[in-house]
This record gives sequence, structure tokens and C-alpha cells, in this order.
Amino acid sequence: MKLCTICNKKPATGKLIKLAKYCDECRKTVLNKQKNNWIKRNVGLNKIIKSRHKYKKNPEKARYYRIKNKYKLNREQYDAMLVKQKHCCAACGTILDLSKTSNIHIDHCHQSGTIRGILCGSCNRCLGLMRDNADNLRKLARYLHRFK
Repeated sequence: MKLCTICNKKPATGKLIKLAKYCDECRKTVLNKQKNNWIKRNVGLNKIIKSRHKYKKNPEKARYYRIKNKYKLNREQYDAMLVKQKHCCAACGTILDLSKTSNIHIDHCHQSGTIRGILCGSCNRCLGLMRDNADNLRKLARYLHRFK
């Protein structure tokens, strides 16, 4: 039977943990040391990880925080855009389900950063696939009309 490489004792369970050289007690000690060393080496990253946990508790706050940082829109401006669009997609008119915020996208020009409107996920993906090119969209529309 193998012994723990730290305490040289037989593990209490009668065997070493799979793929490890330590008994349960020594393993916990080693993992704690490794964790503490990692935290010391990655102080800035550790702060980011802690902030992510904070926003997991309040996803709505996290969403508005991301909108403010990425698009420079505060909560009132974002809500005003939704009201102006009558809570519908600016492109197709589909009612936006505010409970599924992953399907609501802020459309913006990638060159100038100008915000154009709030879109549903389908319209946002379509614009992205067409590379925000109106000519490509017209060609696609003409193609579809040929088969009506």
C-alpha cells in the first residue's frame, strides 16, 4: 500500500486519492497552500473574479453595468430606447421578451460606435452575418422574392 508523501502515514480510507500522492488531510493542506499562492500571484485577477460573484447575485444590475461600460448608456437612456421602440425589435417589430435579456441586443455601428437601436437576437445575428452591409441585405431580399 502506498503512503502519503507528506506524512508517510497510511490514508484513513485505506487508499490514496486517485491521481494524488497525499492522504485526504494533507491534500487539503496542499490545496489551500496552492490557492493562497495563486491569490498572491494574481491579485488583480482575483478582484475581477470576486466582482463576477457579486454580479451573479444581481444579474439585472450586472446587465446595466455592462451596457453602461460598453455603450455609454445609463439605465434611463436604455429604458427610454425600449419605450420609444414600444418594447419591440427596431428591425422586425417582434416584441422583446424582457425576461430573456440574452435575446435583446444593442445594435451599434462598429466604426463610429453610434447606437442604432435595440434588436432581437435574430435580427442582430442577421446584421452580423451580412456584415452590416445594406447591399447584401437587398440582394438577400431579392433572392427570397424570386421564390414567392
